[in-house]
Amino acid sequence: MTLTQQLEQEYPHFKHHLKKIRDVYANIKSRCSKHPNYLNVKCEFENIFEVMDFLEYEKSQGRDYTKIDKPQIARLFDEGNYSAKNCRLLSKSENLREAHNKPIQIYDSLNNKTTVFNHGVINFYNINKSVFNFTLSTMYRKIHANKPIMIGDHFIKVSFL
Repeated sequence: MTLTQQLEQEYPHFKHHLKKIRDVYANIKSRCSKHPNYLNVKCEFENIFEVMDFLEYEKSQGRDYTKIDKPQIARLFDEGNYSAKNCRLLSKSENLREAHNKPIQIYDSLNNKTTVFNHGVINFYNINKSVFNFTLSTMYRKIHANKPIMIGDHFIKVSFL
């Protein structure tokens, strides 16, 4: 049995996408060993089966490779190694948007400290949305209006750098 036949048998959902998935995996491996911007980045996917298992997991999380426009395997915050724990499936446009997020400055009234978050408003919101009682759009409005964002008994102020 060929590798393609084995993949088709084990992952029938991806049957019509196997060539593209194999190309994506080959490109990740090549990029990690040759591209000057990726010299410290490793591909921890040992083989195509680990990539397929990752795609199955992503599908179970609502991110189906076969239904995403121009799907890409993206590292979280565009940092770290390529691995199942540090990657997720995004559309090309989402991946580009995340890769170009601008740093934000966050003042926290609880400890009277200011910190910089280098991964943009969208990621900051997604990480902390369980404590926000509003939408991402409201977050942007509050930032642009320079309004405090209440979190329990204290507030934060977010600004673009």
